[in-house]
Amino acid sequence: MVPPSSIQPIKPEELENAKKLSVQELNVLDPDLCKDAFILCRAAITRFNTRSGWWYKACPSCFKQLRSIAHNDELLCPKHNNQIPLPWFKVGLVLEDSTDETNAMIIGKAAEQLFGISCNELVIQQGYTDQQEFPHAILQTRGQFKIFQLRFGSIKTDSNRNDLLIQAVFDEKVQLLESGSEANFVEHQKKNIAAQMLPPTPPLLSKKTPPVSLAVSSNPSSVEPISNSKKKRKLQVKRALLTSLTSKKLKRLEFT
Repeated sequence: MVPPSSIQPIKPEELENAKKLSVQELNVLDPDLCKDAFILCRAAITRFNTRSGWWYKACPSCFKQLRSIAHNDELLCPKHNNQIPLPWFKVGLVLEDSTDETNAMIIGKAAEQLFGISCNELVIQQGYTDQQEFPHAILQTRGQFKIFQLRFGSIKTDSNRNDLLIQAVFDEKVQLLESGSEANFVEHQKKNIAAQMLPPTPPLLSKKTPPVSLAVSSNPSSVEPISNSKKKRKLQVKRALLTSLTSKKLKRLEFT
């Protein structure tokens, strides 16, 4: 069904420094200029094309779709005559990021790599024979960001655009730090935790002088001078202290 590609999957050691396109950049590429180029795109699968199904009956030798003969139950391959069919992935999906979305197709081994299971196991062993009923192994990949290596196929889509074929899928590496070592990161986290556990330092309070009230007699005309009122107030405070100390001593003597 799909012509073989001369472009091999990119090596893991080359992946980190290779340029990854956004989906918007992917949508404006010229297929004729990208026949022999690595096309990498970081995106997430948001939905699947359920109308076209998720598997087909393939020739075990060339993986082309087998065709049935009229009034005959046999399935024929254009190259290898009648064959026992092999269930083979063919899943239409939508890749999306914050810039745009695009349609793509994943087939065969690349689909096994993405879904983590073979099509034969899903169909023959687990009994998912309905081509429109998508198994959980496929549906669970929605929303997961991956790095997809793609190439342009020769088939035109409804929008007169070459179809996009997913050639390989790579998991993203979780990077704890943009720069520096993991040890520095751990030490930094410890300091943050310690800072969060310490109580906040209270602000320095300025000493405030208690308000001074003027002693006013019942007769408004007989207001004492400020200096005399201060002396009288000091005496009152001393008397109050002596009285409280004396009462405390008396209480102690009563208890003893």
